[in-house]
Amino acid sequence: MILDLNRRDDTGPIERDLCVIGSGPAAISLALQFVDSLVRVCVLESGGLSRERKVQRLYHGKSVGYALANGLSGSRSRFFGGRSNCLAGACTPLDAIDFMKRDCPPP
Repeated sequence: MILDLNRRDDTGPIERDLCVIGSGPAAISLALQFVDSLVRVCVLESGGLSRERKVQRLYHGKSVGYALANGLSGSRSRFFGGRSNCLAGACTPLDAIDFMKRDCPPP
């Protein structure tokens, strides 16, 4: 069930056992672990089911330290699916180097 709090008439509490913040790949993976369990889960997403300019503007800012190819706003999505909406197939399995200790780049 999807509730849009902008259109919700009832102002009473939404009672759940677990609230997952965001609906990107990690959040959805976590929420799915509780399917067919007794845990009542709520996934809280600040955007709707599709990109909305007004909501996406909440990401407006400047990235410091790392250059993002599509800028800060174009590298993240504030609607259902989160970051998975802007990966464009660039999601790959982890490599051995991903688990190695590395020095952080200088600020």
